[in-house]
Amino acid sequence: MNTAACCMPRTIPLSRPWPLRWAQAVADGLRDVRAALAEARRQREAERAQAWDARALEGLADHVLRDIGAPEWVRAEAAARRAAELRGARLNSGHLFDGGL
Repeated sequence: MNTAACCMPRTIPLSRPWPLRWAQAVADGLRDVRAALAEARRQREAERAQAWDARALEGLADHVLRDIGAPEWVRAEAAARRAAELRGARLNSGHLFDGGL
């Protein structure tokens, strides 16, 4: 009987097969790209919130906001604020019918 053939130790694979390694590399790359995009989005939102502070722009007219490239939502908030201030001034002065109220 051949004792050498039955007693040979079984080898342990030291690495995974190449398709699994590639799949893991692709998954890691996608995870890194998603994390980088999420971080860039957070930074853009923080910069946008900091750059378009409504209190800093409250005295500017609509054409000035348009000239400096303010987003539409900033211009809409400024227009709504001006309209509310105008209504409040008219109500305080007693001219209820001037603004269509």
